[in-house]
Amino acid sequence: MVERWLTMSNGNYPYFAYYGNQQYQNYPQYVHERQTVRPLASYQPYGSLFSQFRPIRPSTQDQLIVPRGYQYDIVASWGDELGNGERFGFNNDFTCYFGGNPNEGLLWVNHEYIGNLSMYVSGYREEQGRRTREQIEIEKYNVGGSVIHIRKTRDGNWRIVKGSRYNRRITANTPIDLTGPAKGDPAVGGVSTVIGTFANCSGGKTLWNTVFSCEENYMDMIEDWSTAEQERKPEQEATDTTELNATHYGWVVEIDPYNPASTPKKHTFLGRFAHENAVMTLGRSGHVVVYTGDDANDRCVYKFVSDDVYRPELGKKNSRLLEKGTLYVADMGANEWRPLDINKNPKLREKYQTQGELLVNTRDAAKLVGGTPLDRPEDIEIHPRDGSIYIALTNNLEHGNYYGQIYRLVEDNNDSESTSFMYEIFVSGGPQSGLPARTT
Repeated sequence: MVERWLTMSNGNYPYFAYYGNQQYQNYPQYVHERQTVRPLASYQPYGSLFSQFRPIRPSTQDQLIVPRGYQYDIVASWGDELGNGERFGFNNDFTCYFGGNPNEGLLWVNHEYIGNLSMYVSGYREEQGRRTREQIEIEKYNVGGSVIHIRKTRDGNWRIVKGSRYNRRITANTPIDLTGPAKGDPAVGGVSTVIGTFANCSGGKTLWNTVFSCEENYMDMIEDWSTAEQERKPEQEATDTTELNATHYGWVVEIDPYNPASTPKKHTFLGRFAHENAVMTLGRSGHVVVYTGDDANDRCVYKFVSDDVYRPELGKKNSRLLEKGTLYVADMGANEWRPLDINKNPKLREKYQTQGELLVNTRDAAKLVGGTPLDRPEDIEIHPRDGSIYIALTNNLEHGNYYGQIYRLVEDNNDSESTSFMYEIFVSGGPQSGLPARTT
């Protein structure tokens, strides 16, 4: 019998929300200081945690409204010059701040997609049919991500440091190295370097101070960028020689914001699917663990565990830990992590010739081993004090789930390297949730 709990919040916001925004500040110090996971009933009400915070009232005003005591600055806008011949990209999503200095640092910004606003970016209108090559190239430049050097001025406003050596664009035309089993594998056409990144939704920060940028709905953009002479197949074959081979996208990309000369990496051991974000921690014995979700209806939650242990003195060389390990998929019915490893599962060994081929087809492999289909597993975050895992499930209209829910997952022995876990429905969305908009 599978033990599960249903916990409803009685008008109090979830405890995790307060700490969720803090997880990247001095992150490594939390890893071996986790408290014992407490029963949810013992959590403090949000009033004691947010006593100084006053939320905004619901409003229909067409402007950015911030709570009392807060201010905002427009740091960068689409098309802003970075001072080195590059321009800030379009349609911001995930952002990640780097720097131990409260007045200066580097900011990574995802530029996810162009979508229905293409007429403003490239001049494309739907009535023209396919995009021209020139329009495609304009759109490719405006997605991906930006590294910008920002500084707080004497008047208290944040601004780009134009001309800084750190200012940099990563676009759909940037060469990116593959790592892990799919590198050079026939499943990706035998290549070790691919061209570009796009559909960059959310991301994460590594223990060695680099950024993850996650490729999500890449197939939509491949279709948009298909010209009349280059029609897209539903899933392009690995032997396809066109520029946008679908197997080159749907990965987690790592970028070093501090080294403008560095080449980004796509870590194939983290799987290929519609990644929302990727959150990193350490297991009790020092192995790197990365959690990530496949943001689509009836898709799964995954985690990667490195073979070798994290060594702080190696700095960014620890990135190699992501090139060798095990990718697992969550079986929520059995409360177990199922390894996606052709050497450990006869079904996988029969289906795939190489581990690289398996990872290119992560979704199908997950089904074969019993991965649980979920209601759009989107953001995943780790409580920095007790190590519990929060999984935001957006909704699933195909099954009548309009409002989504949040799972709280606790690894056995509170160890992220564990292969078994317990979980609960932490809170459900919708009118019955007990979470009305608070206006006082």
